[in-house]
Amino acid sequence: MDITFYGNSTKSLHKMNFFIGLLALLVSESGLHGAHVHIASTTILLNDIHKNLGLNHMFMAENGTSLYLTGKNYIYHLDTANGFHDLTKINKVRTGPNDVANGDYKIDDVSNIVIPYGTDNLITCGSSYKFCHKRFLGNISGWTKGFEPSINNSAAVAFVTDFDNKEYLFAGCPHGNNQLNTICDKFGIFWFKDLDITPHTTKFKTADDLLLITETYVKGFAIDHHRLFFSIQRNKTDNAAVSRVANICQKNIVNAPKTYVDMELKCGDFNYMQAVAKTCFEGECIIVATFTQGEHSVVCAYLFSEIKSRYFLAVNVKRCYNKTLQLPSDIYDYFYYQNERPCTGNPADLTRKNPTDDYFLCNEDEYASLKDVIGDTALQMNASVRLDHTAVTALTLVSVRGRVLALLGTASGEIIKALVFPREVAEVLSWKAVVDIGHAVLPDMFVYGYTLYAFSENVVRKIELAGCSLFPTCEKCMESKNIFCGWCMFDNRCTTPTQCSNSEWILAESSTSICPHINQTSPDVLRIDESTELTLTLSHNLSTGLELRCQFESFVDNNTILMNSSVPEVERGDEVTVECRSPDWTQLEHHIEGTTSVSVLLFTNVSSVAVMRGELTVFECETFTRCSKCNSNRWTCKWCPSVGRCIKENNLCNGNETSSCPEVTDYTVSDTNLLDGSGDAHFAIEESYNITVKGMNLQNFSSASYQCSVKHSDLPGGEIQLTATRINDSEMMCHIPNGSIPKNLDSPTSLYVYLQSNKLDGRSFKAVFYQCGSLISPSDNCGQCKSFKYFKKYLRCHWCGGKCIYAGKPCITAETMCPEPVITKVYPLSAHINAVTPIIVEGFNLGSHMNETINAVSVGNISCDTIYPAGGVNISTRITCKLGPSERETTENVTVNIRGHNPVVFEKNSFNFQIPRLTRIFPNYGPLSGGTNVTIYGEYLDTGWERKIKIGEQLCGLVTVPAFIKPTLAECKTVKSNSTTRTNASVSMVFDNQAVGDVNFTYVPDPVVWDIQPRMSFESGGRVLTVTGLNLLSVQTPKLRARTIDGKTSVELPCTHRASNDSEDNLNGNLICRSPMFHPRGSGQRTKRSGFMEMSFIMDDVGSVRNLQSNISELQYYPDPTLHNFTETQRNTKVIVIKGQNLNVAATAEDVQVLIGCDECNVTTLEHDRVICTPPASAPKCNGTRQTFPIKVSIGFLKREVGQMDYKQMEPTEPWDIKLIVGGAAGVVLFLCVLLIVIGFIKMKTVLQVRIQKARKGYAYNLDKIEARYRNQCREEFAALQTAMVDLTSELEGGNVLFRDFDDFACKTLLSAEGSLGLMSPPSIITSSIEKEMEQFKSLLKSRQFLLTFIRALEKQNNFTIHDRSDVATYLMVINQDNVEFLTSILTDLLDELIDKNVAANTPKLLLLRSDSVAEKLLAHWLSICLYHYLKEQTGSVLFILYKAIKIQAEKGPVDYITSCAKYTLSEDKLFTETDQPKSLALEVDHFHLIETQQKTINVVVLDCDTITQAKGKMLEVLYKNAGYSQRPSVHATVLVEESDGTRRTLLDEDESSEKDGLWKKINTLQHYNVPDGARMNLKLNREHLTTSVKIKTAASTESLIGGSIRKSKSIIRTVSGSNFWHLMKHHNEDEEVGLASDFFLPRLLNTKGTLQVYIDDFFSKILHVPNDPPIIIKFLFDLLDSAANRCNITDPDVIHTWKCNSLMLRFWVNIIKNPDFVFDIHKPVIVDSCLSVIAQTLMDSCSTAESRLGPGSPSNKLLFARDIPRYRKIVQEYFAEMKSRPAVGDQELNSYLTQKISQKYSGKIYQSTALIEMFKFAKRYREKISAEMDNEEADHPGTFSTLSCKLQCIYMAMDQLQQ
Repeated sequence: MDITFYGNSTKSLHKMNFFIGLLALLVSESGLHGAHVHIASTTILLNDIHKNLGLNHMFMAENGTSLYLTGKNYIYHLDTANGFHDLTKINKVRTGPNDVANGDYKIDDVSNIVIPYGTDNLITCGSSYKFCHKRFLGNISGWTKGFEPSINNSAAVAFVTDFDNKEYLFAGCPHGNNQLNTICDKFGIFWFKDLDITPHTTKFKTADDLLLITETYVKGFAIDHHRLFFSIQRNKTDNAAVSRVANICQKNIVNAPKTYVDMELKCGDFNYMQAVAKTCFEGECIIVATFTQGEHSVVCAYLFSEIKSRYFLAVNVKRCYNKTLQLPSDIYDYFYYQNERPCTGNPADLTRKNPTDDYFLCNEDEYASLKDVIGDTALQMNASVRLDHTAVTALTLVSVRGRVLALLGTASGEIIKALVFPREVAEVLSWKAVVDIGHAVLPDMFVYGYTLYAFSENVVRKIELAGCSLFPTCEKCMESKNIFCGWCMFDNRCTTPTQCSNSEWILAESSTSICPHINQTSPDVLRIDESTELTLTLSHNLSTGLELRCQFESFVDNNTILMNSSVPEVERGDEVTVECRSPDWTQLEHHIEGTTSVSVLLFTNVSSVAVMRGELTVFECETFTRCSKCNSNRWTCKWCPSVGRCIKENNLCNGNETSSCPEVTDYTVSDTNLLDGSGDAHFAIEESYNITVKGMNLQNFSSASYQCSVKHSDLPGGEIQLTATRINDSEMMCHIPNGSIPKNLDSPTSLYVYLQSNKLDGRSFKAVFYQCGSLISPSDNCGQCKSFKYFKKYLRCHWCGGKCIYAGKPCITAETMCPEPVITKVYPLSAHINAVTPIIVEGFNLGSHMNETINAVSVGNISCDTIYPAGGVNISTRITCKLGPSERETTENVTVNIRGHNPVVFEKNSFNFQIPRLTRIFPNYGPLSGGTNVTIYGEYLDTGWERKIKIGEQLCGLVTVPAFIKPTLAECKTVKSNSTTRTNASVSMVFDNQAVGDVNFTYVPDPVVWDIQPRMSFESGGRVLTVTGLNLLSVQTPKLRARTIDGKTSVELPCTHRASNDSEDNLNGNLICRSPMFHPRGSGQRTKRSGFMEMSFIMDDVGSVRNLQSNISELQYYPDPTLHNFTETQRNTKVIVIKGQNLNVAATAEDVQVLIGCDECNVTTLEHDRVICTPPASAPKCNGTRQTFPIKVSIGFLKREVGQMDYKQMEPTEPWDIKLIVGGAAGVVLFLCVLLIVIGFIKMKTVLQVRIQKARKGYAYNLDKIEARYRNQCREEFAALQTAMVDLTSELEGGNVLFRDFDDFACKTLLSAEGSLGLMSPPSIITSSIEKEMEQFKSLLKSRQFLLTFIRALEKQNNFTIHDRSDVATYLMVINQDNVEFLTSILTDLLDELIDKNVAANTPKLLLLRSDSVAEKLLAHWLSICLYHYLKEQTGSVLFILYKAIKIQAEKGPVDYITSCAKYTLSEDKLFTETDQPKSLALEVDHFHLIETQQKTINVVVLDCDTITQAKGKMLEVLYKNAGYSQRPSVHATVLVEESDGTRRTLLDEDESSEKDGLWKKINTLQHYNVPDGARMNLKLNREHLTTSVKIKTAASTESLIGGSIRKSKSIIRTVSGSNFWHLMKHHNEDEEVGLASDFFLPRLLNTKGTLQVYIDDFFSKILHVPNDPPIIIKFLFDLLDSAANRCNITDPDVIHTWKCNSLMLRFWVNIIKNPDFVFDIHKPVIVDSCLSVIAQTLMDSCSTAESRLGPGSPSNKLLFARDIPRYRKIVQEYFAEMKSRPAVGDQELNSYLTQKISQKYSGKIYQSTALIEMFKFAKRYREKISAEMDNEEADHPGTFSTLSCKLQCIYMAMDQLQQ
């Protein structure tokens, strides 16, 4: 896949800006085009809360690891791999302020121009310098002069490009802001060859001579031989802006000045260009430009071929050729002409030339008059996208697979994504990112990989572009149109291409992209008792090499049923069709109702998830309940009416089966007046009815009959059966007899037709069965009964004898008039004096027709206009009318006057005309997002019918029901304000459209949460959490909401305000919340974390606080602390100590409250196992005269009573008490005498043990005395070392740890053995046939069964040596380096077998102690490779610091060049035993730096006893301190020359002046040459000298053969000429031992150890610290060992402890400590190696669980660290315990880590083909043994090894033939 990235970016931000930014995005989360906007994940790289950075340019290194930013007075270097950079520790170079010319004051320096120069350099042009600096990216503080004069114009552009093997600097200088003595003191376009100050130029006139000036240059770059400049021109007459593109052709350097041509650029109607960027792919370059107009922006995409084509740029030149170009007038023509103006000569004849675009643009015929062409033809393009209310300030492009994505930085500080090419698919995507809200994104943005780097003046951010994991399903992945993402078919997730572990990846951003699925299943319908072959047609091709498997899934009865295919093998048709057999469907029995949908899942052997899914239908005839469904032509079923059920088509049905189902089509009743408007029939229960049923296929069945049924819940049994009479095949009759329905049914019921208890298909009939008396309320409501004949004529009722009865019954005492009206209720009972108010009068007998209620209601003398309901609803029970205004305050009666009746007055309540009034509102402020519950206070607030509350012009939602608003208050909830700033709004209340108001409400900015502390709690909750942020007090009732990670539990707790005393704004302060209770899923150990909850807040309707970032929202829970009860009552104590466990794990003293009764016991101390408090001095007063009080402890919501406190005074002692005490004391004395006699005998037996203990203490005491004696000296040495380490530490914080890349590390680790180096080269002789067989062999090695059997067979052979086992482990690691997941599973199996073997042999503690097996060696390799990123990202830097500290300290003193013995060392074997004190020399050294390619002068401190080679080494160390050892010149490739008074002297290790003593020759030192302090040296490169010089083999060289103790080794080293050399130590007698006792020099070891102690402690603390996210590999390994121990029933903790030490400490850390050059690109001197070996041994000693016994024969390293090892041992134990307490690593998490961090890093530097050849040699050597082992396995497990064995034999035979 071809992905090209262009552009530039950065990240960093202040807390406030960040959260305000997040708030702004969340508030507008509905986003672009109304779609949900995805908010990108970002990381702040740099941020200055004081806003002093003044950043203006950014540049990214080519490898994406570093960012370089220029700002006010500084240039900054950021490591992109790191997170937030501390400004005080960041790698930066100061560039100003600088003195002005007269030196009176200083001016700030701003880098106006930043130009990339090659891959390793950057040109910066500062405003306070007269020249531009060329800086080396590896060390930005180092620079040389780039060119002079400078380009000091922020509106200019410049770039460097290659032409004719030379480098050219191009610069565009606009009018205005010109600086004298700079390149831009003139105007136009200039270019310089090799940065030479002599320019080629196309000059413009000065601004004074022009009306059209070039205001600014936006961008400049090169495409092929064209140099493009994009600018903004300004017309001084009307201030109108014009955007132009100019071109210079550099095809012919001599002719280039004659090729200037420009033209106007437009994007739609926009003509002010803001930003430009380009990207090139597939032979075409796309230029994208943004234009702004006011607050709106548009984006256009231009093809470069369009810009330069003869229709645009070239056409202007062509028209110049033929003199048709419209030349601008002189005041608009910005060129000076020495001769004639362009385009004024004779027209050129081009008919014979067939000219190309370049012919015109490059002036190939060199017409002198055809230069400086100002085009009159504009290129106007339709806008690809438009952004309203958005000003674009920055632009960068990403091109992926023919799509061009524009990343647009805005003036508001955001990033927007837009697809801009192809133009037909252009759109703004639903994606945003925040850089610095409120501050414009600056133009330089960069993209590397899937990360965008963008910046503002004070913030640098890293922004994740892909975010594929946020799309959980394939559909969402495809809908995202994310050009970085696609569906990884076999991983079943949305990923980038690099994250997909296989090639089956589907691009999301494509019109043809569809999710993988099964297009068709044939057949797609199966009966439950059928099993057949299914042909699946797939949507995507699947490789024919994959193994496929089918599974079937059905979701029934809320359960998922999985069924496997009855035949496991899946047959392949081609790449898009497969065949698999259907399963046994018996699991679906009793779950199917007719049919069920079954999903067909297709699996592969490389994925545990289904890669495709299809659907089929399974049916069961017997479960269909309707004939129409049974007889569908999709099923092989038929309907049997005689039994009323569905049967299989081949079953018998007594000849009654039918293919045509009976169906009801319609119902009719004889009297249509019984039907209401909706067609429902209304039947009086006192009457009989016949209903005619129309239908089809109403056949006469001999063994089946029809019935009618009425169903209703109020009927007895819920149903009544009625008689059905069949008339013919299309008609029948249902008869409803009188009284068959026992009572009135309030709701409609349905009538159905049944055949043999099965309901017929088709329609049902709705009917209402009524009884007249039940239809009215109350029962004497005559008016309602009479109203039926007017409004519900289908109800046959009339009023008779004071009752409402069925009209079919005769009425003897008919009544014409109804009783008098009755009023029961009037509402509302008040109205605004000026309002028209609706009122309702309720009662009964309020008329039977609307004519009777016309203007029937009045209030006082004010009539109320009747409002008539549609359809006569509520006639006789309710009158609704509109009451007019009274225009005065008064109290009146409500009167109802029904026609034909006397007026009736409502006497229960009077009606009030009144004026409401508002007095205040509380609270009177709330957030802009709304949601604040406010209460409005006043008078008569319940006035009228309709009440509304308005805040400003927006309605405020009523909280309480309007009818129950109290007269003095009303509540409502505010809505979101349209404003974005603090706003005052008037509050009014509207009563029936009459507004009243005189109070105000203030909208204040929304609250923003910055942090929550602490973020840990105990399970019972209640811990005080302090929430900090902005405007937190703007919400009256904030709530903390916490939910578990699975979302099943959610809790809300109120928070309280705590105002800030130092804040002038009364809205700022903190919130105090309590942690909620947490219920863990299981009861873990007390040391484990219980889990965590996600916190958010409910603050009215503020959305931003409902979803907080995970770094502040996760509340970690721990088990509750344990409190122990007192065993005795506490009496008269000044201090109470309450004991417990884990008391301070998740609590502080402020969280603990202790009460004695009702008074507080002041808590003074909280420790892990105790609470200490000071009780009240006197008894609490809460219990009257009681003197004993309970002691209650509260830790949050956790409350315990732990004992009693007694305040009673002690009573005087009675005489009998004294006697008792004296008697007791006498008994005790007698007992003690007897005890002393016994002790005397015991003591005699323990004398020897006491002496031994004293001796041990004596050794420790003597060691303490020695350490104390040299403590001051250690402090001085440590201070000196600290001074030397200051620069190193600052460099490391800037990212200068010299890590090797992954490939080099892997090579060093895997190929450390000499025999393994051949893997760095391909096989010497390999043919395509051999390569093919090796691929077959590789496929065998990928089989878990084969590989395990293969290794077992090898290890059973006696001649399979330890060296062979090591080689096999190495080859396995190399072969599987791209598939470490598989290798991990193999290693797991091998370790399990090894553990079982050791346990069976009763030697469990020997596990992993040696390297006697492939598993042990493979484990070492696996740990090293898998922990590389852990080293690089977490622990490596502290190891590097330790290495540097040892090296610096060792080289501070003399180091013997021959033996590598040193004064400062930790190893007794390398202890320097001479007493001479060397002298320090400070030398000034000149050297031409190979990497920076410049001459440098440095100061280096050396010793006068240093050999010349040692001195040169120290010089190179300082010169190349930031470069890896492999990048530095060799010390032997340099020559040291002393320069003094014009003379030069070459210094050599050996020359004619060397001191001689017989056959002995002393190596020359600086002292030998009498080099003075302050001497000037020149360190030159001389490769020829290296080849001719004498090579001295030393202990410091890789060729040395010296080893062992100084007492046993000799300093006799021979050169090739036969001379014996020595440096500082020479011994003539071969048997002579060192004269001085080791005890005399032991303080030197202590001195060095004391000096390095802090660095050793830091290293041990770092590697034995468990971070928040523990290393996955270590956690997995430890869990594996713990699991194995449980499996083997090992309960001895020492065994498990030993396993972990032998695996991680011995096999990884000891190896890394002793070989730091594996991890870093460094040189490891022998003296450093010896010190590191001591530290490594100390680590292993710390892993031992047995106490160390010191004695005279103890090794010096054990004595040296005797006092530290117990402390280290405790740290190791705590490390293992903490690691065990962390959550287990899931398989998916482990495999994801191994895939992304390890397998995908494989680059092929180590040849797998070579490793395969070497591995096959073992297979061939043990051919018979391996075959026999496989045969044995086949015999034990038939069918498992036959295929594998056959493959292996085929490979043997093929290789035998090929190697003959």
